[in-house]
Parts: sequence; C-alpha cells; structure tokens
Amino acid sequence: SSPAPANGPNIVAQWDKSAEDTVVGSGAQQIEGFVYMSYTQAAVFDALVAIEGGYVPYGPPISAPATPRTRAST
Repeated sequence: SSPAPANGPNIVAQWDKSAEDTVVGSGAQQIEGFVYMSYTQAAVFDALVAIEGGYVPYGPPISAPATPRTRAST
C-alpha cells in the first residue's frame, strides 16, 4: 500500500500511530518493537532537520520542499 499523505494537525503523531499499529500488529517482541519504532523517530528527525536545519541528520541528507510547514508537523 502507499504511504498516507502528510496532512492533518500533527503528522508526527500520525506517523507514530501508524508505526505503533504496524509494530504491534506484526507481533514483534518488546525489544524488537523498540528498534522498529526508533526507525520512525529517526526518519521524523531527519525530515525536520531537512526542513529546519541546525542539526546533523542520522542518515544521508535529504532535501525538503521550498515552503514546508514544520509547525504543522510537530
């Protein structure tokens, strides 16, 4: 399936909920689930760094749209 569109009052909370539902639904054990959730958090961090700058991303640098709205996503 395709990813959900980035909209709504708090897309970070939506990403967290989607990751949580996926991890719980997969039957992953607790420690394994923490690892999978950390992937989501790293992706969120890297996305916000691409938009706002000021920090070093965990992964390779990514580019952000010219007019992103970080306030709407956090």
